Amino acid sequence: MKQKRCIITILLCCVFPLFVLGQTEKPSRLNKWGVGVGYDFLHRSTLPFNERTFEISVKYLYTDKHSFYLTVPFYFENNKDEQKDFKLGWFNDPWLHRIWGISAGYNYTAFEWNGLSGFGGVGFDFMHEKYLSIQYSYEMDDWGNQSEYHSTGGTIFRGYGLSPQIGLSYRFKHLECEFKYKFSAFIIKDTFVLKNKKGEDVYDKDKTDLVDHYFKCSHNLSVSLYYYF
Repeated sequence: MKQKRCIITILLCCVFPLFVLGQTEKPSRLNKWGVGVGYDFLHRSTLPFNERTFEISVKYLYTDKHSFYLTVPFYFENNKDEQKDFKLGWFNDPWLHRIWGISAGYNYTAFEWNGLSGFGGVGFDFMHEKYLSIQYSYEMDDWGNQSEYHSTGGTIFRGYGLSPQIGLSYRFKHLECEFKYKFSAFIIKDTFVLKNKKGEDVYDKDKTDLVDHYFKCSHNLSVSLYYYF
């Protein structure tokens, strides 16, 4: 009887570490680094940051439960349609709209089943958005010569905030598809700028009537595809 207990104890001491090792050595730990691309296809917000942006992300799996990420969203539009009015002698061209930023954060995996996992976490975001247009005007002298004047005007938004998030992901070998909902709370700095032809500021950007600070929230739903190596 004692011999059987000793054999069982020895077997348990040998099998249990192998069982624990088999549980911890999951495929996700063999490939810790992931690079992905994504798209924010449901962005509910008012100005600023109200456009659907593309995303480039890097993810690091510290363990099967804990991960860190770094994301760069971006958006670019340059409208070359000229709105001319020869009677007034002016037109605007082009309308430049650009968004970029950076987001870094942490996620915790709450459950995992056959490659499907659910997670939640929080991130810190910085966003920068710029609207610019070039305004041209023409004047004729007494000799019929035409001279051109132009200035660049627009608005620059800068936002800092925290972003709680939840999501689902499915991983198959080196590939992972991720759906994520993010709620962002931003502190916005809104600045109006106007430059002359030489690129010099026409207005003082530090004046209180040209700089505004306020608080806003946004909702984002994005999808991303990662490759782990």
